[in-house]
Amino acid sequence: MIMLNESDLFVELLDEKELNRVVKKLNVVIEGFRAGNAPIGKMRDKLKSIFRTGLTDNRKKSKPGTTVFLDVLNLYTISHMDTISNEQYLAVLSECKFPDHVKFAYTWAKRNDIGRDILPDLISRHEKNEVLFDYNTKIETEREAVEHVKGFNLIGSQVRSTKLIELVEQKMDSAAKEKLALIEKRVHSLELHEIIKVENVLTTELECSSSLIYFAFAKLRSDLDQEVRCYYATSVLIQMFDEKSDMLKHLHDEVNAQKKSTRLMKKEIKDANETLAIETEKNIRFIKEAADKEQQLREEHQNQMNALKLQFETHLETLKADSQEAKNNVIPWLDRIAGWAGERDPVHEFAIIYSQQTEIFIELYPEITSFSKEEWKHSVTELSQYPHIYVQRDGFSTRELMEIHQKIKHAVTFNAAGDKELIEHVEEIKKREGVLFVNI
Repeated sequence: MIMLNESDLFVELLDEKELNRVVKKLNVVIEGFRAGNAPIGKMRDKLKSIFRTGLTDNRKKSKPGTTVFLDVLNLYTISHMDTISNEQYLAVLSECKFPDHVKFAYTWAKRNDIGRDILPDLISRHEKNEVLFDYNTKIETEREAVEHVKGFNLIGSQVRSTKLIELVEQKMDSAAKEKLALIEKRVHSLELHEIIKVENVLTTELECSSSLIYFAFAKLRSDLDQEVRCYYATSVLIQMFDEKSDMLKHLHDEVNAQKKSTRLMKKEIKDANETLAIETEKNIRFIKEAADKEQQLREEHQNQMNALKLQFETHLETLKADSQEAKNNVIPWLDRIAGWAGERDPVHEFAIIYSQQTEIFIELYPEITSFSKEEWKHSVTELSQYPHIYVQRDGFSTRELMEIHQKIKHAVTFNAAGDKELIEHVEEIKKREGVLFVNI
């Protein structure tokens, strides 16, 4: 089994994201796999081989004085760790919120002596799946405690100032963020001493507080003294806090006013409920009286309806009797008319297209060639043989009449709204055409 060395340990500490990052940085090709899709094991084996041989796939070595492994380690930095003494280094590093591969890369590249001293211990801890960087310094005196805290302050000052600035900006509303963006455009090319000189001009021009101007400057200048950056961020934070406090006070006053208004409203509601109870009692009495009156009217109405029903039934019986008598009188005449119709010769002088849905016309005039509204389209040829064609206008649409005239040019229309008018017109047509019958 091959013992792990420093490069092997570093590769073991990389997760999939960082492995892909290093593979891409070195332009490494994992055979059989597309870029970004290689298994973790394949990528680790490939990188271990490259770091041990010092050669990448293109067989190029690093620049003199460095190695492929060191080039990769230099991708990872921890700000301000160079100010920490060797005695405090491991304790401070142990407390830093950085991944183990970053801590190891920085230590091996920048504090190589310390890295070599702790390498066997790190490999052992890694193999046992223990915490790698757990080197808390034993603190015995007040001075050691102060130095220990100072160490953390140096490493964290830039991080804290940046985080504080980010936090303050996150807490701003959209209007403040828009104003901040305008200020940044205005002051990005200025130095701090220049801003101090024209502070009043800028506050008037940009219509904002001086605190917001300095905050914008601190946000843009990460190289500014970290205590100054924190001060400017804190100033804006205090300003925002004061504004929120004023807003809360205003809201508190509004709440108190609302409470007072609510108390008055409750009293008004109580008075209204009492009045409503009195009015409700009156309304109940009124509704009861109205219901009684309605019942009385219903009964009277029902009595009237019963009387009308009896009257209607009596009248209906009378009408039925009259109707039957009329029917008995008409039937002999219809039989007589039917006898006449059977004795008539067919008429060849004219034909009629009618719209009435009735059989009376056909019964009365069987000798006349006639076609209903639905039949005439299928008998155009037959109709064309008659010298005169008469069309009952009523019952046909304009479009239907136009169609009749298009297919039967000599058709003539006449008005007849019902059976009676239709029969009267037919009699007139017969006289006009010289068709007379002698009833036998």
